[in-house]
Amino acid sequence: AAPVTDTVKRGREGLVMATLDRSNLHLAQTPQAFLFDLIRRAHDEDRGGEATDDAVLMEQAGHKVRLVAPSGPNFKVTTADDLVMVEALLRREGHGQA
Repeated sequence: AAPVTDTVKRGREGLVMATLDRSNLHLAQTPQAFLFDLIRRAHDEDRGGEATDDAVLMEQAGHKVRLVAPSGPNFKVTTADDLVMVEALLRREGHGQA
C-alpha cells in the first residue's frame, strides 16, 4: 500500500465536508499476497459481495493485514486514458509497443 501524498477531501453533493488527515492513509495496490487457505476461506465466507479487494475480505474475517510499501511504480489501468499513460511510459523507457 502506498502512502497517500495528495490532499484528500470528503465530499457530499459537490461540496467539501472535510479535509482528511492523510498521515495514516494508504492506497491499496495489487497484487496482494495471503496464505491460500486463509484467503480462500475469506472468499467462501463473503456473503455481501461488496469487498473491493482481498484485504477487505481478510479484515472482515478477523485477520490482521500488514501494509507493505511498493518497491516501484504500480499503475492501475482502469480506463482508456490510464492505458495511454502506461503505453507512453513504456515507449519512454524503450520497451517499444505496449
